[in-house]
Amino acid sequence: MKEKSSSILLRFLILGIFFWLSWRIVDFFVASLIKSDPRISAAIVAAMATVFVGLSGAIFTQWQIRTREVEEAHRAKKVEIYDKFLKVVTSTVASQNSKISIESLEEQELANYLFEFKREILLWGSPEVIKCQLEFESVSKSG
Repeated sequence: MKEKSSSILLRFLILGIFFWLSWRIVDFFVASLIKSDPRISAAIVAAMATVFVGLSGAIFTQWQIRTREVEEAHRAKKVEIYDKFLKVVTSTVASQNSKISIESLEEQELANYLFEFKREILLWGSPEVIKCQLEFESVSKSG
Protein backbone atom coordinates (compact mmCIF):
# COMPACT_ATOMS: atom_id res chain seq x y z
CA MET A 1 0.00 0.00 0.00
CA LYS A 2 2.83 2.35 0.85
CA GLU A 3 4.50 1.63 -2.51
CA LYS A 4 1.26 2.45 -4.34
CA SER A 5 0.83 5.80 -2.62
CA SER A 6 4.47 6.75 -3.19
CA SER A 7 4.13 5.73 -6.85
CA ILE A 8 1.00 7.86 -7.23
CA LEU A 9 2.71 10.77 -5.46
CA LEU A 10 5.72 10.45 -7.77
CA ARG A 11 3.45 10.48 -10.83
CA PHE A 12 1.69 13.62 -9.63
CA LEU A 13 5.03 15.26 -8.91
CA ILE A 14 6.36 14.46 -12.38
CA LEU A 15 3.10 15.64 -13.95
CA GLY A 16 3.24 18.86 -11.94
CA ILE A 17 6.84 19.51 -12.98
CA PHE A 18 5.91 18.85 -16.62
CA PHE A 19 3.02 21.33 -16.54
CA TRP A 20 5.11 23.91 -14.68
CA LEU A 21 7.92 23.64 -17.26
CA SER A 22 5.42 23.79 -20.11
CA TRP A 23 3.87 26.93 -18.62
CA ARG A 24 7.31 28.54 -18.23
CA ILE A 25 8.24 27.77 -21.85
CA VAL A 26 4.94 29.10 -23.22
CA ASP A 27 5.25 32.19 -21.03
CA PHE A 28 8.80 32.80 -22.31
CA PHE A 29 7.72 32.51 -25.96
CA VAL A 30 4.69 34.77 -25.50
CA ALA A 31 6.81 37.39 -23.73
CA SER A 32 9.41 37.17 -26.50
CA LEU A 33 6.74 37.57 -29.18
CA ILE A 34 5.31 40.63 -27.45
CA LYS A 35 8.76 42.26 -27.26
CA SER A 36 9.76 41.49 -30.86
CA ASP A 37 8.90 43.25 -34.12
CA PRO A 38 5.19 42.75 -35.05
CA ARG A 39 6.07 41.45 -38.54
CA ILE A 40 8.34 38.78 -37.08
CA SER A 41 5.74 37.88 -34.46
CA ALA A 42 3.07 37.51 -37.14
CA ALA A 43 5.30 35.21 -39.19
CA ILE A 44 6.11 33.08 -36.14
CA VAL A 45 2.45 32.83 -35.12
CA ALA A 46 1.45 31.87 -38.68
CA ALA A 47 4.16 29.22 -38.85
CA MET A 48 3.16 27.84 -35.44
CA ALA A 49 -0.50 27.73 -36.48
CA THR A 50 0.42 25.85 -39.67
CA VAL A 51 2.48 23.33 -37.73
CA PHE A 52 -0.28 22.92 -35.13
CA VAL A 53 -2.99 22.33 -37.74
CA GLY A 54 -0.81 19.89 -39.69
CA LEU A 55 0.20 17.98 -36.58
CA SER A 56 -3.41 17.86 -35.35
CA GLY A 57 -4.56 16.52 -38.71
CA ALA A 58 -1.85 13.85 -38.74
CA ILE A 59 -2.65 12.75 -35.18
CA PHE A 60 -6.38 12.60 -35.92
CA THR A 61 -5.79 10.57 -39.08
CA GLN A 62 -3.54 8.12 -37.23
CA TRP A 63 -6.17 7.77 -34.49
CA GLN A 64 -8.85 6.98 -37.08
CA ILE A 65 -6.62 4.41 -38.81
CA ARG A 66 -5.78 2.70 -35.52
CA THR A 67 -9.44 2.64 -34.46
CA ARG A 68 -10.45 1.11 -37.80
CA GLU A 69 -7.70 -1.53 -37.55
CA VAL A 70 -8.81 -2.52 -34.04
CA GLU A 71 -12.44 -2.75 -35.15
CA GLU A 72 -11.50 -4.92 -38.13
CA ALA A 73 -9.42 -7.23 -35.95
CA HIS A 74 -12.31 -7.59 -33.51
CA ARG A 75 -14.81 -8.07 -36.33
CA ALA A 76 -13.15 -11.29 -37.51
CA LYS A 77 -13.29 -12.78 -34.01
CA LYS A 78 -16.89 -11.65 -33.49
CA VAL A 79 -17.98 -13.24 -36.79
CA GLU A 80 -16.43 -16.53 -35.68
CA ILE A 81 -18.23 -16.38 -32.30
CA TYR A 82 -21.61 -15.49 -33.79
CA ASP A 83 -21.23 -18.13 -36.52
CA LYS A 84 -20.77 -20.85 -33.89
CA PHE A 85 -23.74 -19.49 -31.94
CA LEU A 86 -25.99 -19.50 -35.00
CA LYS A 87 -24.97 -23.09 -35.79
CA VAL A 88 -25.95 -24.19 -32.28
CA VAL A 89 -29.26 -22.30 -32.39
CA THR A 90 -30.02 -23.61 -35.88
CA SER A 91 -29.28 -27.20 -34.88
CA THR A 92 -31.47 -26.82 -31.78
CA VAL A 93 -34.37 -25.40 -33.80
CA ALA A 94 -33.88 -27.88 -36.67
CA SER A 95 -33.97 -30.84 -34.30
CA GLN A 96 -37.58 -29.90 -33.46
CA ASN A 97 -38.58 -30.53 -37.07
CA SER A 98 -38.89 -34.23 -37.96
CA LYS A 99 -38.22 -33.54 -41.67
CA ILE A 100 -34.71 -32.19 -40.96
CA SER A 101 -31.99 -34.66 -40.07
CA ILE A 102 -29.81 -32.27 -38.06
CA GLU A 103 -29.25 -33.45 -34.50
CA SER A 104 -29.20 -31.05 -31.59
CA LEU A 105 -26.52 -30.96 -28.93
CA GLU A 106 -26.89 -33.00 -25.79
CA GLU A 107 -27.88 -31.05 -22.70
CA GLN A 108 -24.36 -31.15 -21.21
CA GLU A 109 -22.78 -30.16 -24.54
CA LEU A 110 -25.21 -27.24 -24.83
CA ALA A 111 -24.46 -26.11 -21.27
CA ASN A 112 -20.71 -26.30 -21.96
CA TYR A 113 -21.13 -24.38 -25.22
CA LEU A 114 -23.23 -21.65 -23.59
CA PHE A 115 -20.65 -21.24 -20.84
CA GLU A 116 -17.89 -20.87 -23.45
CA PHE A 117 -20.09 -18.51 -25.49
CA LYS A 118 -20.64 -16.29 -22.45
CA ARG A 119 -16.88 -16.11 -21.87
CA GLU A 120 -16.26 -15.12 -25.49
CA ILE A 121 -19.06 -12.53 -25.42
CA LEU A 122 -17.60 -10.95 -22.29
CA LEU A 123 -14.19 -10.77 -23.98
CA TRP A 124 -15.16 -9.69 -27.48
CA GLY A 125 -18.70 -8.31 -27.31
CA SER A 126 -19.66 -4.65 -27.40
CA PRO A 127 -21.14 -3.07 -24.26
CA GLU A 128 -24.63 -3.39 -25.75
CA VAL A 129 -24.15 -7.11 -26.42
CA ILE A 130 -22.80 -7.68 -22.91
CA LYS A 131 -25.80 -5.86 -21.46
CA CYS A 132 -28.19 -8.03 -23.50
CA GLN A 133 -26.33 -11.16 -22.37
CA LEU A 134 -26.70 -10.13 -18.73
CA GLU A 135 -30.41 -9.37 -19.22
CA PHE A 136 -30.88 -12.77 -20.87
CA GLU A 137 -29.12 -14.45 -17.99
CA SER A 138 -31.24 -12.68 -15.35
CA VAL A 139 -34.47 -13.48 -17.21
CA SER A 140 -33.52 -17.14 -17.68
CA LYS A 141 -32.69 -17.48 -13.96
CA SER A 142 -36.10 -16.14 -12.97
CA GLY A 143 -37.79 -18.87 -14.97
